[in-house]
Amino acid sequence: MQDYNQRHFRKLLDAFDNDFKKLGFSFGSQKDPDTFRNHLLSLDKELRLDKKNLDHLQKDFNRKEISIEDLKIYCKSDEATIRKLISIMAWGGMKEHQFMMCMTGTKLFKCKLDHRYKIKNAALLKEYDDLNVICHCMDYVSKTKLKRDEIYEIFANLNLFQCGPAYFTKLMFFTSNEANPCFIMDQWTARSINLLIDDQYISMRNSKNPSPSKDGNNGKKYNKFCLIIEDLSKKISKIKNP
Repeated sequence: MQDYNQRHFRKLLDAFDNDFKKLGFSFGSQKDPDTFRNHLLSLDKELRLDKKNLDHLQKDFNRKEISIEDLKIYCKSDEATIRKLISIMAWGGMKEHQFMMCMTGTKLFKCKLDHRYKIKNAALLKEYDDLNVICHCMDYVSKTKLKRDEIYEIFANLNLFQCGPAYFTKLMFFTSNEANPCFIMDQWTARSINLLIDDQYISMRNSKNPSPSKDGNNGKKYNKFCLIIEDLSKKISKIKNP
């Protein structure tokens, strides 16, 4: 059993009382998934989108916000994986420029006249296929019962451009099997866990973002992070429902 800083643990209990019931109605700083969808379509030739994905991107999302539970249901549905990817990143509040750099693997600039992103160096895209690879990994993870550390290493080894643990663990959270549920390791959860266990266990790239795997946050460390969250959940449940 994990020992916790009692001062911070009490604050967590206060937050639970004040905020837990509101989480289902808290939408945060979500982005419009149709904005992401349209930007991908504008670069269909550069991204070499196949006909199937092009067809999947034609339909509007017709929503700007979605709850966690509804997004979980959506990600377990037969909906196209590329649409699930867009939905998760938009739900997570990823900046559109950051999203497009992740999808293209290179730096972009936004042409104000055309209202679209353009690639600074198209030659860099010749060997780039991460959009399809991300979708393949999401499909693979959703259909298997891999351990958390294995899932983490799969996404970490993609070395996604402008997409570290704070965002690829969101993909893990919504696509992992219920047998080994993954949790989001973003600035809020990582910093909170570090405070609760009185240790800089999760390496931070800066004051906000967890470091990438090569700088200390590997699958083994991520698995312990998830175990701590589960332990906290049990402790809080025991206190709140004796």
